[in-house]
Amino acid sequence: MCYAQGKNAIMKTIETTFGAATGLQLTCLAHISSPDAPLLFDIETTGLSADYARVYLIGCAFVRDGVWHMRQWFADGGGDEAPVIRAFLGFAQGFGALVHFNGDMFDLPFLAKRAARLGIPCRLPVTGNAAAVPASDREQTTMSAAYESAAPGHDAAASAAPGHAAAPEGGAAPGHDAAPSAAPGLDAAPEGGAAPAPTMKSTDIYKRIKPYRHVLGLDSLRQKSVENFLGIDRQDKYSGGELVDMYHAYLRTGNAKMYELLLLHNADDVRGMAALLPILSYADALDAALGRRAIPDAPDAALGRGAIPDAPDGSLGRGAIPDALDAALGRRAIPDAPDGSLGRRTPSDDFPSPAADITEDAIIFSMPAPFFPRTLIRSHGPYTLEMSGDTLRITARLFSGTLKYFYADVANYYYLPAEDTAIHKSVGAYVDRSARMKATVRTCYTKKAGVFFPQPIPIWEPVYSHGYKQTPHALLADMPAQSPPAATASQPPSVAGAPGPPCRDTGHESGLATESTSSATSFPAQSPFSDPGHILRYIRAALELLVKKPISG
Repeated sequence: MCYAQGKNAIMKTIETTFGAATGLQLTCLAHISSPDAPLLFDIETTGLSADYARVYLIGCAFVRDGVWHMRQWFADGGGDEAPVIRAFLGFAQGFGALVHFNGDMFDLPFLAKRAARLGIPCRLPVTGNAAAVPASDREQTTMSAAYESAAPGHDAAASAAPGHAAAPEGGAAPGHDAAPSAAPGLDAAPEGGAAPAPTMKSTDIYKRIKPYRHVLGLDSLRQKSVENFLGIDRQDKYSGGELVDMYHAYLRTGNAKMYELLLLHNADDVRGMAALLPILSYADALDAALGRRAIPDAPDAALGRGAIPDAPDGSLGRGAIPDALDAALGRRAIPDAPDGSLGRRTPSDDFPSPAADITEDAIIFSMPAPFFPRTLIRSHGPYTLEMSGDTLRITARLFSGTLKYFYADVANYYYLPAEDTAIHKSVGAYVDRSARMKATVRTCYTKKAGVFFPQPIPIWEPVYSHGYKQTPHALLADMPAQSPPAATASQPPSVAGAPGPPCRDTGHESGLATESTSSATSFPAQSPFSDPGHILRYIRAALELLVKKPISG
């Protein structure tokens, strides 16, 4: 549907639908606010600078009754920018959140600045600066140099371009039928274009995924890279600069084919943004696990607690995060826990706990998550991250061999070079002086043979490692020692509950793998992973490491 709107304006408003929203799209929208509250939008401009360029097209998409609707406002004349902006702002006031791709840095500041120049009230949730956007990160960055450097006052033109008829006073443009102020079934924007409520949220897909670029394996943060990750095949036939030239050519000629191409490009961008929503399931899961962002409560149906028609398996993702996990995942403070942190209070029966499963060669830490559209596996060092189905997993490879336990009170120990171990001075006093020396921070250790798992940060005590200040490990199970334990004054307990102190092992070189865990060890009857708070701290610390480091797939 297309109709003209506004006094002395040649603005066209186009209404379309483009299919049913998927269950995963609805889930992602529900995590933003509610399935029908977010408004996805994209703007088309004649340049990158809001000082000289204009907005000539705004497209948006939203869900009503499970169906995607699209509305576009097109400046069909040289002076139609104000009606386009006013119409969009008026329409957007009925939504609780704006969703965009890099809009915090470009679209929103650009709209706010243009609205201010045109005297249009605007209370958009502007958080960025259009001038700060790296040109390489925008999908439409190559604008025509002529329009980018247009002289001041260029945006103030009120008449149609030569050869393009202006709308008659109070009517529609020649050749276009006048239409009612709103499309059937949709409320009209109030006259004067009231601005969106100040409580409107802004969700920038670009910013949400930026911290996880390496984890997601994106070669860049361009929209095309995200589409490739999700398996979306969309081809842009025209660059931003070509579209600007096409728009000005359309103003001169009124060519219908150009008009269709301009609308189609914007519509593809908006539809493409809807297709990008599932990428937020990864950001939602990582944000929650890392405690970086609170995910608001969503209706039961939207989070998979009630069936939604046309949703896979009658639900949205077969495993959306329960409300009860909010506290455990850092979304809300755990009562009586200082700073609302994790691991300070054992979760109760009110919400399920994350799990730790011991296999023959690894420990798998897992927690519920939104449903992921595709399986993602990334590795770094001893850790592997898997985001698959409705579960986030961190796998830590076990080490079977000999590690070192370093004593903190170095001044109270001697080091015995021949035995490569440290002993307390109360015992070392009886050792010949030629066979002992003062221990240092690097030699004040004793060895322990066993099966260990790596720790991103020290969580379980005692802490073992290959060397001083190297990756911390915790003991999972003892292995039969090849020599009797040395007598020491300090006897750190085993995390697995095995009796006795760390023991000397002259039969193994430190840091070298030894017997298979299946034949040489006996895992403890009671798992050391009974505290969900510890597991959550482990997952969070491992993810912090994986997010910071370039990792392999």
